[in-house]
Amino acid sequence: MTLLRGLLWMSLLWPWLAPAAPGSWSAEAPPVRVAVPGRVYHSEELLPPGDAASRGNYIQKVRWRYSTPPGRSLRAWLCQGERCLRLSGNRGISETLQGPAWSPLSFRFQLPDGERRAVTVTDIQVLVNY
Repeated sequence: MTLLRGLLWMSLLWPWLAPAAPGSWSAEAPPVRVAVPGRVYHSEELLPPGDAASRGNYIQKVRWRYSTPPGRSLRAWLCQGERCLRLSGNRGISETLQGPAWSPLSFRFQLPDGERRAVTVTDIQVLVNY
């Protein structure tokens, strides 16, 4: 009887003890207009669709992408909560953000020093591997 009870408990706990299966999710945000010097603009949150990133999975790698008009650049960060990664360009890959795969990401943008012309950021996307 004790063995049977132990097996029953193991069958109930197994989903929590088993390693999470790898996977990925992607999301897009609408354009962001960056207009006022010194102000940081936030994209909408980029969320995993449905249960694509179940609890227990953690980010392994993030690919990002955004577009600006030719010849224009911005300061940009990819954030998970208040933890942000300074981006070196409008596309790239990072293994730095390794938080929960189910929590939202967002971009932050700012005009570079001395720039006064507004910029509209488009094609804002992430692909998260967990």
